[in-house]
Amino acid sequence: MLYLELFHGRPDPAADLDDWGEQGPVFGPLSFVHTTYGSVIHLGEPTAPFDTIGDLYIVEGLVYYNGMYYGDWSVSNDPTDLQRDRLVTYKELFATQPPATSEANKPAAFTLTEGEGLQLREILNRYINEELRPILENEDLANNDPEALREVEKDVDYITELAALFEKGR
Repeated sequence: MLYLELFHGRPDPAADLDDWGEQGPVFGPLSFVHTTYGSVIHLGEPTAPFDTIGDLYIVEGLVYYNGMYYGDWSVSNDPTDLQRDRLVTYKELFATQPPATSEANKPAAFTLTEGEGLQLREILNRYINEELRPILENEDLANNDPEALREVEKDVDYITELAALFEKGR
């Protein structure tokens, strides 16, 4: 099986790093890691060799995931202990291609009606309340896996931010 590690991260692709940047997540196990035209990295589902669990997007030479842009990535078949500590479950929501920062790469804009924006916000809020909040209230998780709890808290913050944007019709 394969593992994909992201590192040398920064929140802004134009940031000039004085240091190595942030360590990123490690995804795996994966059956394959495939790059298409230097713009998308496909992550292979370990139980179905020709299916993907999802994609990571390369924006201006950097891999985007969960609000961070990573300048380096590495594929290995046996993660180190330090990499194992950073193993995460791929979440499509965190890999959604961000707006391009240069004019040449900007995607077409879309507009939501007020009703569509409110409907999307309602769906996101329902997901938070029905799926994520029960996890946050789980005392076993809080006591036994504080890192997982922090990840869920980040999910809630991110989805709440998205919900507010949809309400505004952006």
